[in-house]
Order: sequence, then C-alpha cells, then structure tokens
Amino acid sequence: MKQRLAIARALLNRPPLIFLDEPTAGLDPAAAAQLRRQILELGEDEETTIFLTTHNLAEAEELCSQIAIINQGKRIAHGSPDGLRTDTKTRKLEVVAQNISSAVIESLTRCPEVEGVSHSPTKIEIALTEGARIPPIITLLVELGLEIEEVRRKRNSLEEVYLSLMEIEA
Repeated sequence: MKQRLAIARALLNRPPLIFLDEPTAGLDPAAAAQLRRQILELGEDEETTIFLTTHNLAEAEELCSQIAIINQGKRIAHGSPDGLRTDTKTRKLEVVAQNISSAVIESLTRCPEVEGVSHSPTKIEIALTEGARIPPIITLLVELGLEIEEVRRKRNSLEEVYLSLMEIEA
C-alpha cells in the first residue's frame, strides 16, 4: 500500500518528468500490471518523460523506448530494446521438429557455423557463429532425417543482451 501511495503521489500533478525506482517491487501481479498500463499511458498520452530503474528486464522491455545498461556506475550500452538486441553478437536459430535424436545434436555441435546447441524433445536452439549461413544448417538437419515443422531466428531477450554485455565487461 505504501508503494501504491508513493506512486499515486508522484503521478498526481502530472509532472513532465518522473523518476521511478523499482515501481512494481512489492506489488501483487494485478497491481503491477495496472501500474505498467498507467506508466505506458502517461508516457504516450501526456508526453511525460519517465526514468525507470529496474532489475526486471521484461518490464523494461515492455515499458521503455530507450534503455541504458549501467555497470558499476558506467553506462555500457544505450539504445532501443530492438537496437540492443541487434547489437548483441549472438545470433540464434530455433528449430521446432519431431524425432530430435542425440545424433542430430551431436552433428550440429560439430558444425563450424554452430557455436552452441540446447534442446528439448521438440525444439533445438542453435547459437550461430558470426557470419554463419543458415541454409547449410537446415540442409544438414533435413539430411539427418529431422522432420522440421518450423524454423525461425530467435530474438535475444534483454536478459541475454545484459548477460552478454556483463561478460564483455568482466
């Protein structure tokens, strides 16, 4: 209730600039969803600039048009969520298929265009090396007898972008 009251007080006068520090922390899921809707409306309809600090990267992705990632007080990346995803070097391919065997996974791991492979019974996620071409990988999968239902490039999440940036900084 204290969190809700503090946010209501901040929004009461419709200021042109608002700083929100972890605004949904401690709120139940329904109240957090309602607050996110209000933040979006305020930013779009009222042309209010909102600075949001959060560890919840899914929330940042939903609410923010620009994101800055800060490590030890230094800004290490800045841009739109899509721009940050594009700047990340890791490219991934997701293959939905039937009859994924250990032989298919083993063959993929030996492929020079493949940096890493993770899988479940019906999905393979392939991390590609820089400059890798996708058609040869698909051809290999078909030749191995994989019944492919769907192939798509997988967007990096902001969490993956963040973790990638932290590895570079370390």
